[in-house]
Amino acid sequence: MYNKEDRDYLSVKIEVNMKFRFIVVLFIFYLVQNTTAQNFSVLEKVQLTTEKDGAFSHPLLNVSGTKVFFSHSNFKGLYYFDLQDQKIVKVTDDPGAGYKPALLEDGDRVWYRTFIYKNRRKYSSLVDLDIINHNKKIIEKEKRNLSVPMAQSDANVFYTIASEYKSLAIGENPAKTITSFKPLVFIENNKLVIYDGQNKKYLNPFDGGVYLYPSVSPDGRRVLFRVSGGGTYICDLSGKILVDLGNIHAPKWSPDGKWIVYMDDKDDGYNFTSSEIHVISSDGKWDIPLTSTENEIELYPAWGPQNEIVYSTESGRIYLLKTAH
Repeated sequence: MYNKEDRDYLSVKIEVNMKFRFIVVLFIFYLVQNTTAQNFSVLEKVQLTTEKDGAFSHPLLNVSGTKVFFSHSNFKGLYYFDLQDQKIVKVTDDPGAGYKPALLEDGDRVWYRTFIYKNRRKYSSLVDLDIINHNKKIIEKEKRNLSVPMAQSDANVFYTIASEYKSLAIGENPAKTITSFKPLVFIENNKLVIYDGQNKKYLNPFDGGVYLYPSVSPDGRRVLFRVSGGGTYICDLSGKILVDLGNIHAPKWSPDGKWIVYMDDKDDGYNFTSSEIHVISSDGKWDIPLTSTENEIELYPAWGPQNEIVYSTESGRIYLLKTAH
């Protein structure tokens, strides 16, 4: 039997041990989280184009990671750098072709929007281009309010004309269909629109906001977007804000949806004065700079399938970062 003094001593000892264990658990959790963040690193920086090649911008990797597509700063023309053959190939000189082209998995076929002006009015056409056989097909000709195309898979390409949704089967088998449809996000009437393949739903998380850079997460459950003059956010498919990522620009999801690459830029109201490439965790807890240069301005990053990151510089060069996390 313990007397009262012994019982009080044991009670205090147990309480101290529990507090100590709790502190240890918190410390271990911190170490795990910190180690997770620190594990994101740049393994290699590769310069793909030089000043002699020309001035390029807005690079994109195809799904298989074999080609890096890019354009000029005004989106005129489309080119790619073949990572296997180590050479630059011109795809087209069409104006607007470099603005958000839809790239198929092998990178041998591309869909893009081009345009002409008639009586000071802009008319857009949708082009299907086989870059291996040089076959060019006009899918939609000189339409008003034609959206950029989006590849849902190697089976279908989606686009809109005046808010009407259209899709086209791709490949030799036109009966090929999508087995699982990941929601797509468009911008209509200054609102985000989620399209699930049959129905569309309007989202307006910020009333009166002007939305930029919308994209659906790889798991199809979240939407990343920026508000002009405001910040960058992640919401669910009902429009509920899940994460405030702060004032980050040109955000893009990583292939696993755990990270977002962006450019941390400054300007004087007219020109960029500085910009570095960062990644931020999709919960907003970790922000890691990937570049740190005084004499170069890095812009418009995008992911590849193996966590590669491509970006352009203000001087017109294209770079690829090999990363690990």
